[in-house]
Amino acid sequence: PSDKVAIVTGAGGGIGRAIARRLAEDGIRVVVADRARDSVEDSARLIVDAGGEARPVVADVGSPEQVERMVAETITAFGRVDIMVSNAGVGELNTFLELPAPEWERTLRTNLTGPFLCGQAAARDMVTRNWGRIINTASISGQRAGWARTAYGTSKAGLIQLTRQMAMELAPHGITANA
Repeated sequence: PSDKVAIVTGAGGGIGRAIARRLAEDGIRVVVADRARDSVEDSARLIVDAGGEARPVVADVGSPEQVERMVAETITAFGRVDIMVSNAGVGELNTFLELPAPEWERTLRTNLTGPFLCGQAAARDMVTRNWGRIINTASISGQRAGWARTAYGTSKAGLIQLTRQMAMELAPHGITANA
């Protein structure tokens, strides 16, 4: 077993749930976070039933207040944050000419602002121990254009650059950042 603690966003299903389960298999205590209460509770239950330690937290990564609460609850429950996996993401198909501004804003808030907020909140705890890992789920769409992927691709391109920026600035504090 590890003494490490991870937060995984978008852990209510899919890739996020799989990441959380794998971390728990390695003995890492996991906070599974998502906007949907039922799915995040299911993810936590799956981990606990398999012998791991998990805590569900309902949070929208695009909300600074909810991200701060998520990290604070993690520190209260487990005493620290060692690993932040920003996996929550959205991506609708809309062409450049048809993309509604609210969809653009929602995609950027979830896929780019969310990892910024989560990484910043977690790193503030990580620097106290001079160790941490930040993992942001990027996409090939952030490196090449795709039909009807304007908001999604742009958000993932920004996320790749944000991750580079985090890596450079956090390295002196023993924190790595990867996408």
